[in-house]
Amino acid sequence: MPISDDERDANDAHEGAPSEPAPATKRTLGLAGLLLELLLPVVLSAAILLAVASKVSWWDLRAPVGLGAFAILLVLASLFVSVRVDGFTLARRQRRGKRQLLNRTGARARLVKFALGGVVIPIAALFAANRVELPGFGTPMALLLKTGLMRPAATVAARTGFAVRHAGSTSLKVDGIRALQAMATPEALDELWRIATEDPGAMRGGAESAALARAIAAFGAAATPRLLELIGRLSPEERLHASGPASGGPGRDLAPALDALKDEIEGSSDEPATRATRLSRLAGARAELDELESEVEAAPHAGGSPAAAFVLDTFLAMSAKDDDELLAFARTTIADAGWSAPVRGQAMLLLAKLGGQDDVARLAAFLDAPDAVLRAHAMQALAALEAKLSAGA
Repeated sequence: MPISDDERDANDAHEGAPSEPAPATKRTLGLAGLLLELLLPVVLSAAILLAVASKVSWWDLRAPVGLGAFAILLVLASLFVSVRVDGFTLARRQRRGKRQLLNRTGARARLVKFALGGVVIPIAALFAANRVELPGFGTPMALLLKTGLMRPAATVAARTGFAVRHAGSTSLKVDGIRALQAMATPEALDELWRIATEDPGAMRGGAESAALARAIAAFGAAATPRLLELIGRLSPEERLHASGPASGGPGRDLAPALDALKDEIEGSSDEPATRATRLSRLAGARAELDELESEVEAAPHAGGSPAAAFVLDTFLAMSAKDDDELLAFARTTIADAGWSAPVRGQAMLLLAKLGGQDDVARLAAFLDAPDAVLRAHAMQALAALEAKLSAGA
């Protein structure tokens, strides 16, 4: 199709016209993103650690050890968050490439960012929080502790209870339990109860169990509801197979006889060498008994949960002589065949301690029981109850 002269002139004019310049590449500074990735790790990590420290009673940020642990964890957490945030924004920064002057994707730039956001800034922030003085307020950390955002320093009772639960020897546990008993405060009772429920060996007999039962018993009626709740939670199977009280070890029963024998040897007219030989043999026998006692206490107790025996030991150690709630509990336990014979036997002793004349027949009914454990405890309880009634008369 022929092109007219007018169209040819128009095309020539269009081709000869200068072309529009291409848009220039937009460059960004990237400062906002860089600051966010530098400050977010330390802010987020500090907030989480402060929240955790406010819930943990033994983590005291006022103490050098507690503050040092906070500093180490702050650096580790900030470094971890810095790496995660960098990985989250890496794809977007790679698309920008060299158009972004700061916060680039090169290995060196990222390493510098990790060092700043994960190490330098957290340490500098913690140093400033503990050193920079605010007019009229003190340091920022002191202000934070005063505002109540942090839990108060752990009390002596809380620290003692923590030490008992993590002690490696029985003697240290016993000393800590006695210290809590001497405090005689509601918080001390709370710590004793934590030991009873959290320490696996606290109820399984031995020196620790005996000391713990005496310590809780010293609080009297204040400890009764918790003890009744503990024994009330036992299942029928646990009740039927509940273990009895630990014997306390053979050395404990023979200690008076061994002491008397030692006095007899020391007071004899034998030659000094003979006395020394006999005393040495006696010391060896006592050491063997102590070792056997440790083995007995460390061995697992057969027969199920020891909680019921521990609770009844604690009730028996209480000084109260008139408690209607415990008296009703003892009578109910004795009559309940769902309990094991050792537990019912302990309940008989509790009945003898708290009961009266009406309970004589209740105990006498077990003198011809088929179970030898029940018969033995019934005789022992009857003797104690009759002695109490005679003294009262």
